[in-house]
Amino acid sequence: MSERKFLERSRRGNRYCAFQGQLSVFSGALFVYRYKRKTDHFAYYEVDELQAGIVRRVDELYIEKSTASTLLRA
Repeated sequence: MSERKFLERSRRGNRYCAFQGQLSVFSGALFVYRYKRKTDHFAYYEVDELQAGIVRRVDELYIEKSTASTLLRA
């Protein structure tokens, strides 16, 4: 089988699996999310609350710093 045919069949197979919920379209779950493989019906991403808390705190610190620097400029 030629390399071209092999790559095309692999791409189609991966696409099919992704539509079936058996394959994540990302190489790994994004930060704050955990990929849950196909259960009875479908695969899904679940929020990791511990990581989400970290992201919320970083956002709060960023906003506080932005607000403080804006006030200092005025």
